Amino acid sequence: MATAYISRTSASTGNRKTWTFSFWGKRQQIGTTEQHAYGWYTDSNNRLDFGFLSTNTLVFREVVGGSTDIELITDRLFRDPGAWMHIVVAVDTTESVAADRVKIYINGTQETSFSTETYPALNADTGNNVSGTTYLIGQTNSADYWTGSMSHVQLVDGAALAPTEFGEVDSTSGIWKIKTTAYATPGTNGFCLKMEDRTNLSKSTSSNAFTFTTSGTLTATYDNPSNNFCTLNPLDNYYYNATYSNGNLKIATVAANYTWATGTQALTGGKWYFENKVIVGGSGSTENMIGIAPTTTVSATAQLGSITNSYSYYGGGGIWYNGSQQVGSMPTYTTGDIVGCAIDLDNNK
Repeated sequence: MATAYISRTSASTGNRKTWTFSFWGKRQQIGTTEQHAYGWYTDSNNRLDFGFLSTNTLVFREVVGGSTDIELITDRLFRDPGAWMHIVVAVDTTESVAADRVKIYINGTQETSFSTETYPALNADTGNNVSGTTYLIGQTNSADYWTGSMSHVQLVDGAALAPTEFGEVDSTSGIWKIKTTAYATPGTNGFCLKMEDRTNLSKSTSSNAFTFTTSGTLTATYDNPSNNFCTLNPLDNYYYNATYSNGNLKIATVAANYTWATGTQALTGGKWYFENKVIVGGSGSTENMIGIAPTTTVSATAQLGSITNSYSYYGGGGIWYNGSQQVGSMPTYTTGDIVGCAIDLDNNK
């Protein structure tokens, strides 16, 4: 979501003791800044943060009047930019056991190991579901933006729900998968943003037909929890000083260097096709190389096509593989061109 976000100011006070927030997310930047999926912010002493810290741990934190009344930071790290994950926080301050008052679930499994563990007081009113408060999806404090993709963002006011209300285990694969139906009784301030309407990503699809405000430009994607797309992989990145954006679909700010970035899904067989759009090309920028490489570690100065079984289409017009230019006099490509790659691993073509 880059520097874009979605917001809504509550017109009524709902249940401040019991509520659930659920969303599906796919990370982009790993180990950089804080990235919040949901929260509210009045000032540094009054705020709710729910997302990832720069340490790649998950944080759920509420600060009221300068006092931190809720703070859970996981021991576990979350560093996978190639998969969608389902994250749920269920709050119920009426529970007699402190650890039952806030529960966090990842892909259907409750998270129980925390480096920081502060629970709200019994029957405490949280800052959620308060009339006049502006709730933020994709950032807090005009910063800490969520940089990846999001889908099926739901708030349920008045119930602390299990993750099985929003997802389930696939009977064939055993993988946690999405339930695409909005929760039936969202409560006073509840909502569901499926983000499937490409013309209106902030459209509410729950029985509460709230109007949300989009700030900045949201980018629609067909990548979703039911059909996970291959994207560029910043963790397997041989580019020098690369900047990733658009859900790891775009590379920019790359210094001159014969290196490359790979995708998040390695291939072992079958027939595949992918495309790349050139955003910088032409005179002085003919060093673009698009192609495939084996899943082996390379040096920071190796160019695509310079190692065995790597192939690249060179922007200046040529095919490189096994360390040298093997085919010359190819058409050059430049800014705005789209280069397609068809791969047949069953027949080595």
